[in-house]
Amino acid sequence: MNRVLLLWLAACLAAAPVLGESAAAKSETTESAAVESAEQHVHMGFMFKRAGRIDEAQAEFEKAAALDPHRAMAFYMLGLIYEKKGLRDKAMQAWQACLANARHPEMREKARNHLHLLSTTRP
Repeated sequence: MNRVLLLWLAACLAAAPVLGESAAAKSETTESAAVESAEQHVHMGFMFKRAGRIDEAQAEFEKAAALDPHRAMAFYMLGLIYEKKGLRDKAMQAWQACLANARHPEMREKARNHLHLLSTTRP
């Protein structure tokens, strides 16, 4: 029992901010938490999408994109969802954000293709 208490206390102390911690360090910690939270929202978005709960998936991907505006996968999935719902303008914005933030060439190419198709078809 004492060992569990010690492990819990050590975990709490490790997670607690250090006295005199600089504003930059606090900001970095906050950004890190936002990125981690965005990742969790992307994960939840995929779970909802697989379950056919598209509105909930959309909400999770939108939360992820708001928390981490460089998360290309959130914009990728939003592009697909918006297209499927016929939300052309929102889809184009999502694909543009995906293209701007994607690191992988395949994802950039898919975003370009979707943008091209949306720009050449009538609403």
